[in-house]
Amino acid sequence: MKKTLIITALAALFFASCDKIEEDQYLIYAGSTATWQDGSHIASPANRVFLEKYTGMRCINCPQADTAIAALQSTYGENLVVVAVHATTFARPYSGNEDLRTEVGDAWASEFGITSLPKVLVNRNGEQMSAEAAAARIEAERAAAQVLAMELNTTYDNNSRKVSITTNLEFLQNVSDPLAITLLVTEDSIVGKQASGSIHIENYVYNHVFRTAITDLWGADIETEGRAGECRKGKFSYTLPETWASGKEPVPGKCHVVAFVSNKNTKQILQSAESKILE
Repeated sequence: MKKTLIITALAALFFASCDKIEEDQYLIYAGSTATWQDGSHIASPANRVFLEKYTGMRCINCPQADTAIAALQSTYGENLVVVAVHATTFARPYSGNEDLRTEVGDAWASEFGITSLPKVLVNRNGEQMSAEAAAARIEAERAAAQVLAMELNTTYDNNSRKVSITTNLEFLQNVSDPLAITLLVTEDSIVGKQASGSIHIENYVYNHVFRTAITDLWGADIETEGRAGECRKGKFSYTLPETWASGKEPVPGKCHVVAFVSNKNTKQILQSAESKILE
């Protein structure tokens, strides 16, 4: 697959009913798409749950949420995929600290109506909740009939910084709605200043930090008929940048590729997976 192109731009001026629409009201994002081919049967399908935490440096209750999520990870292990999205005004960085916000993260927060922190979405099922309340929702999602299974594999070339990504999907039920697969990169062990209650922690460690989307922020189309028993394999390519938008250099050994399949109509997530870029 050709080198990934990730383009973020503001739309040109647009007129409708003689009313001017300002440029900054539109986010245009074109990400990597896959080449699709027949996949293979997944012998032991895991029913993973995607937990999306909205957080920020100035959020005084976010460290408490991190503790609750760490406990959930201890319980569910690899069956819980966690992504921390730094967004809203509570994510403004303190002086001398890295800005962990992203345009895509802000767009997601706006779409899902995230205005206060911390907030958690589980499989993007439409309900905002606290991290402490997420356990019951995770149990419900894991108990639901599994629609599809997914395997995610990555390889990394140190010289070219190229990440080769393969997603293998097996449909366990018929699906009539259009589906999309979203790929993104997270990074662990980022140190910065964090508000916590009435104090500040100067060397707080941030994990699962959303860095960038590899696909479009709402995903790439999956070439499938959605029939039970159908297997589809998608191959993506991504080049790890020299620096993130914040100016910091990625640490490949601390980065993960995260993938999830979602219903394009409802945005609800059906399955997810995570793979380290460099072991």
